[in-house]
Amino acid sequence: MIWLLLGPLLVLFCFFFVYPALLSKGGPEAWHWHGGVLVGIWVPMFNYNLFGGPLFEEFGWRGFLQARLQEIMPPWIAATCVAIMWAAWHLPLFVVAWSSASPFTFLFILLGLAAIMALAFNASGKAVVVAILMHSAFNASSRFIPGFMAKVPVRKYPSEVLLLGFAFLLVAVAAIILTRGRLCAPRAGERFEEGC
Repeated sequence: MIWLLLGPLLVLFCFFFVYPALLSKGGPEAWHWHGGVLVGIWVPMFNYNLFGGPLFEEFGWRGFLQARLQEIMPPWIAATCVAIMWAAWHLPLFVVAWSSASPFTFLFILLGLAAIMALAFNASGKAVVVAILMHSAFNASSRFIPGFMAKVPVRKYPSEVLLLGFAFLLVAVAAIILTRGRLCAPRAGERFEEGC
């Protein structure tokens, strides 16, 4: 049950701590730590952001694909495969200028996000609802970044979306290293034990 909270908090940590640390020229004292903004994220997580993809996609991405692939390959590689397919799934949306990211940078972001989601999915005992909430937190967070970083001096290079990708990838690499590539998935023949 704790991963129902920890999973989305990992996504928010990437968006509102790691990403601003990479993007801003100043430290955390320059960011707009407005409680209303950070608490307000939870509201859009449960409206159209939930129904716009996470609720329907995650049974396939994590519930089926991640779970099956990590039975035949290391979980971090399975998460990489899921990220590639997940990015390809969204390619038609780039035709209608759906995102400020290019398809390449979107894939770059998803590589880190997919590993982080695999960690929480596995640590929760493969609870799809954890992945749904994380996906929804990801979708809802981007609208709050401009207010959070308003008037904060930021780096011009690399691009903001590339730095967002680095934020998720840094946390993902830390998770992969700390779990020795298992991302909290039990080994073949092992039973799931709480925690990893």
